[in-house]
Amino acid sequence: MGDRLAAFVSAVTDRVFGPVFTLDATRAGRRWSTFALRWFYLLCLVFVLAIFFYAWRTDLNDARTVDPNVLTRFAENFFWVYSVTQFLLVAAVTPGVTAGAITDEKERKTLHFLLATDLSGREIVFGKLAARVGALMTLVLAGLPVIAIMQFFGGIEPRLLLVAVGMTTVSVVSLAALGVVASVLLPRTRDAIMLAYGLPVVYVWLSLWAWSDTQFATDPALAEAVRLFACGNPFVAAREMARTLNVDTFPAPAVWYVGFHTAFAVAAIAVAAARVRGSVRSEGAAAAPRSAAARFLAWVMGRRTNARWHPPLRGEPVRWRELHVEPGSGSGVVQRVFAVAVLSCVFLPFLNIAAQFLLTTFDEPSSGQRYWRSPLEEFRSSTKVWVCTVTCLFGLLVLLRTTVRGASAVAGERDRDTWVSLVCTPLTVREILNGKWYGCVLGQKDAFLLLGVVWGIGVATVSVNLVSIALTAGALVVYMNVFAALGLSASAPARNSRAAIGKSVPLALLLVGGYWFFLSCCCAGIGISGGSGMGEALGYGVAFVAGATPAVVLGGLPALDTEWFRDLGTHGSSFFVSAVTGWVVGLAGWTALALYWREQAHDGFAQEANRLHELPGTRPRLTRTEPRGADRPDRWSDPGPT
Repeated sequence: MGDRLAAFVSAVTDRVFGPVFTLDATRAGRRWSTFALRWFYLLCLVFVLAIFFYAWRTDLNDARTVDPNVLTRFAENFFWVYSVTQFLLVAAVTPGVTAGAITDEKERKTLHFLLATDLSGREIVFGKLAARVGALMTLVLAGLPVIAIMQFFGGIEPRLLLVAVGMTTVSVVSLAALGVVASVLLPRTRDAIMLAYGLPVVYVWLSLWAWSDTQFATDPALAEAVRLFACGNPFVAAREMARTLNVDTFPAPAVWYVGFHTAFAVAAIAVAAARVRGSVRSEGAAAAPRSAAARFLAWVMGRRTNARWHPPLRGEPVRWRELHVEPGSGSGVVQRVFAVAVLSCVFLPFLNIAAQFLLTTFDEPSSGQRYWRSPLEEFRSSTKVWVCTVTCLFGLLVLLRTTVRGASAVAGERDRDTWVSLVCTPLTVREILNGKWYGCVLGQKDAFLLLGVVWGIGVATVSVNLVSIALTAGALVVYMNVFAALGLSASAPARNSRAAIGKSVPLALLLVGGYWFFLSCCCAGIGISGGSGMGEALGYGVAFVAGATPAVVLGGLPALDTEWFRDLGTHGSSFFVSAVTGWVVGLAGWTALALYWREQAHDGFAQEANRLHELPGTRPRLTRTEPRGADRPDRWSDPGPT
């Protein structure tokens, strides 16, 4: 009976989703990482439930008969924490799981064989998407037994359960569709993952800023357009739902949220299915455009028309290759659109702040109207908030980008079939890994340039302190070294870049500040049951841990100035000293962790390359002299001396 049922289910899935789904679902179901992630999620839910029960034990155990209202409030509070935990987990995991659906085939050079079959683009894309969404939905279903326990505490309103599950499900499908379309449009897994993580951050930040800025807009058409644009923002939807949860019907913001992400998922899947066959690069190079308009159009579309100029190779060939020869994303118009979106996300809020400052400066207040602060003070305060927010969000994306590049640095050589050529060189393991590490850190120069412009605006407007910005830049460099070492340690022993990225990205998200969710649950339980003395000691501990957290440091360190210290007070000074101690100890700990991961990467690379002992008597490599004419770009027709 079981064999017949399995055969029937297999036939139905082949009929509905195609053979690609069956193959990918079988492979995903047999990976140990699938079970490990599921058990980790369940343990997190049980841990949160235990902390909540510990915090509420006084109200639940004081009397022989427990008040039903107490049980109901306990069940509702735990349900909301469960919903937030589930949403944050799937939002953090989904882009990394789905963004390599097609790029894995491209990097392994097996997409051509898949396209040579009679499968349509819809069957390929939908099969790969359904297999990954099915694996992610097991996380959503895994928490239902924990929610079933809430029936013993008074139960949960079915309407709230349907709203939470529905919003989480459409979020999974929407993020998965974005990951798949990024995987189709981009040639490499690391670029697709960064696009899948970066675009949601850009959308959430832009829509939240636009929604908050137009709350009191006088133009109804503008307010309605912004509301439609921001209805897919989870923070905006949660804020609007808080006003309508007392109504017996389904909240309208939840309905708009589901409709927005459903429409986006359908459009993204359609684009991916239509472009999957056209995403394969054609062999050879296209003819170079001749006219100025054609060259400008090629630049806008991201097509390279001339060979890039490289500096001469003087020494450290791996470092030279990672910095100068490592190919870009080659994504064409997608790269340009993403760059424009990032620049808009960064500078549009500041332009709005500057416009408000000019309007309030040259517009005289009406009779009886008084400003709480002068327009200049308001401008500097808003600019400081803008600098801190951009530094935090963009800095975290830079750390994630560094991790992804490190995870694909060594494993990507296996994907491109250049691993044997690399290990056959006379370079030592240390030289190879140092070159890869330099590429991971120094390859983020474009991000540092953007942050430098933001910091320069803050310093020029006297909104932030130059010393605080210098300390922030130093801390960011230390964190980049740590996360580059994390990516390299995962990449050295990995079979391919997908496995290395899947191992390093969740750990990176946890280290940048994801562990604060579990700490907040613990702190809530200890603070509720420990009294005022325990609460003060807990405050010092929280300040110490916050000083060692990258997200808190990048967001809070630029805000320190003389005015902040003047308003700190005696009691706040003690917490500040604890935070500074945590920052210093944290930097030392992060540095030690980077050294440990670099040694792990060295040992893993040596084991995989069978180089546990370097070859004795190797000839030392001398620094190459610069050839004549090295300052000119290479041209095949140039007969000059080389």
